[in-house]
Amino acid sequence: MSQYGFLILHYMDYDMTAECVQCLLKTFGNTTDILIIDNGSTNQSGHKLKQQFQNVPGVHLLHTGSNLGFAKGNNLGRDYFLRRDTEYLIVMNNDVYIQQADFLERIEEIHHQTAFDVLGPDIFSPRINEHQSPTKTDLPDLKTIDGQIEQYRKANKHFLSYYIRSKIQTLGKEKKPHTLWKTKREHVVLHGACYIFSRHFLENREYLFHPDTFLYMEEEILALECDRQGLKICYDPSLKVVHMEDVSTTYVYKTEYRRTKLKVRHKYHSLQVYKKIRES
Repeated sequence: MSQYGFLILHYMDYDMTAECVQCLLKTFGNTTDILIIDNGSTNQSGHKLKQQFQNVPGVHLLHTGSNLGFAKGNNLGRDYFLRRDTEYLIVMNNDVYIQQADFLERIEEIHHQTAFDVLGPDIFSPRINEHQSPTKTDLPDLKTIDGQIEQYRKANKHFLSYYIRSKIQTLGKEKKPHTLWKTKREHVVLHGACYIFSRHFLENREYLFHPDTFLYMEEEILALECDRQGLKICYDPSLKVVHMEDVSTTYVYKTEYRRTKLKVRHKYHSLQVYKKIRES
């Protein structure tokens, strides 16, 4: 058993997950435990991954049987690594690549300095040329959430008009430069493509992510719950990963129209989950 564990949630896209695991093996050899969770893939990609890695030391695969969503799928990995006495659990999308040879040593060093419970790296997306984490420094208040719930309620009810309007609104619109990523920070909302959880976190939580969401708002809910439970979230830009972004969603939902419809439906639900937790 290794001090470090990697948890990769897989859905449908065999090539991307296989490349992700190969990158980890190339960077760290067989010094870590890697768990692939096949989250209900229906195209035999989970079986192909099992065949490819079944004889590779340290690589393991679990099947969920159905698509449990982001939170519940990853939560299975928490239970697995808790039993294996893992000190640091790196939870990452299958479209994330780590190329820092001293990535693991940096994690341990940062933990000695900060005693983090949750740590986020600098996440760079070459597709949009953007550093994605942290996403924000403050959590949305109830007034903001109520407004977003109403917005997505209407979007669900009249999706086509919402989709056309949103496309028009983004035409010629430039994103403001994102600068939060440049400095170390604490008590922020981290981007969900890559998290590092400490042993203390695993032992003091029943799950990684609140199980009532399927997609979206996991980052905000995690930050809210950590704040209430006195668990420390840190961000350190000396840790770096590359994020190819939304590969599994794009693989399954080929058109932007279908991807947006998926987002609207699940975000509407997740916003209500966040509100319920915030009010409790």
